[in-house]
Amino acid sequence: MTPAGASRRRIEAWILAFALQSALSLEWLGLATQIALSQLVLPYFALVILLEFVRSVRYRLAIRWRWVAVFFLAALLLMAHGLYVGEQHTGAVSGWGLRRVVSTVLMFGYFVIGAYFGVGGDDVRDVFAAAFVAIAAITSVFTYLLYLAASLMGAQIPFFMLPYYSRIIGLMDNPIAFAWILVCAICLQLAYLGREAATRRWLGVAGLAFLLTVLVLIASKSAWLGAAVGVGLVLWIARPPLRLVAGTAALAAVLTAIGALTPAPKESHSFIAELAGTSMASGSVALRLEQFRLAFELIGEHPFRGIGLGSFPWEEARRGMTVWHYLHNSVLWLGTELGVLAPVLFVGAFLGVVRRLWPRPRSAGNPPFTLAVFAILWAFAAISAADEVIYQRYLWVFVGAALAVPAAERLAREARLEIDR
Repeated sequence: MTPAGASRRRIEAWILAFALQSALSLEWLGLATQIALSQLVLPYFALVILLEFVRSVRYRLAIRWRWVAVFFLAALLLMAHGLYVGEQHTGAVSGWGLRRVVSTVLMFGYFVIGAYFGVGGDDVRDVFAAAFVAIAAITSVFTYLLYLAASLMGAQIPFFMLPYYSRIIGLMDNPIAFAWILVCAICLQLAYLGREAATRRWLGVAGLAFLLTVLVLIASKSAWLGAAVGVGLVLWIARPPLRLVAGTAALAAVLTAIGALTPAPKESHSFIAELAGTSMASGSVALRLEQFRLAFELIGEHPFRGIGLGSFPWEEARRGMTVWHYLHNSVLWLGTELGVLAPVLFVGAFLGVVRRLWPRPRSAGNPPFTLAVFAILWAFAAISAADEVIYQRYLWVFVGAALAVPAAERLAREARLEIDR
């Protein structure tokens, strides 16, 4: 890659990292909706990647595309069948289901964008990881200060907390989405901890401490679970310097104590209340368990066809249950609405990816980006037990980047094969 090409890709990495963590409200247009900024940059990356394919084989995306194509085509076929079954089941095609079909196509696009960065090699992947962490950390610092300001002044501060009062949402549209981004950023930063220049290591510690603090204050139990799995894996495999880990934990504990014990504004989300409400009888947990019981019942009634894409809320309403927009478990959602073949396809693809990314023996070393993505995937596997996580855009970018073989490595391998012939 030429110096100009490498420089351009670094700039693109920062743009994409920011876009993946931002949602734009359209209320000023009179529309009660939001759009992910990453969708606005998709056309640019589509054009750039197309030109790379046309101009040079050097940057072709070295991935086993046959299996990627099989996965996405099979997923789209199952979803098309699910729309038909849903129309038969409820009497109408689900608009939510149609949006899921479109989102599946977009996830393929994000996967390809990730591969585009992956072929640039470890340097480009490292820049993307640093950009993703830096933006999440800066947002965490700013929103943490706003959190304290809202609490001390007893008032709601707009934009970064609207409409969740003191529950931090960052640049996203809800606190849970921001919490999941923080889980990714924490795994990435922890995997790179101690690898930075000596002058920047304590800056990394401070950023990681703020990421952990805001994650705790958001009080998402599913995100806490995912973070525990991801952080545990990185600590076990990467073994970052103990003094840096200890410094991070100490600073995060102080920041969290300040935030958690600061009086919350009226009608705000209470961190202490959420922490105390982690029992099986708490509201969100009870609703999830009610959903899961219904899901298993429906899978037993319609194991192969499912009830149809987007039909689960209809079943909730028909039975007089609290209606949520979707089933809060990825595997159960697939099995309930699309039949048992869908979770088999998804779990098989997941296991295939983690097998490719499986860490090497510690003595051989592991690229920090690949290790972080490995941990992130297992973290989101844990989160998926309590929520639906398949359509998180950054996950597909991470996977594409981790699976892509760097162009330099691919060319060297092809050169060796030519010599052997």
